Amino acid sequence: TAAAGNTTGNGIIFDTAVKGNASNLNAITGFNTGVAVIDSTNIGVDGNDLLNNTTGVFVDPSSLITVNANLITGGTTGVHVLDSNGTQVTNNIIGGQSGDGVLVDNSDATNIAGNRILLVGGNGASINNSATTISAPRGLWPA
Repeated sequence: TAAAGNTTGNGIIFDTAVKGNASNLNAITGFNTGVAVIDSTNIGVDGNDLLNNTTGVFVDPSSLITVNANLITGGTTGVHVLDSNGTQVTNNIIGGQSGDGVLVDNSDATNIAGNRILLVGGNGASINNSATTISAPRGLWPA
């Protein structure tokens, strides 16, 4: 599935959803948010190309969300997790954002692991008022 949009909408939105997936190489380009997960539980965002969206993936307030094996390039923020619990941000390639690759605010039990975060204008990962585990095996998070 390919979606090209405007800078005010969402490519895909899960709003008050219980279990769902945006997966298997959806190409989402040019939206305000590539994939938005709002007030939802048990959602997978896996294996997509999220290109030049202002925010690649936005999660707020949700639980048990996986963001795995996506290509997220351009825009301002790669992945933004806000007021959420149990989010997994794993095995993504994130790069070219003007701000942070991964931004976590006021969230607990967030796991950031196995990502390649490259050439961002801000921090590779910025963690604010959150309980977060970061695992960056050698070679997966270049300096």
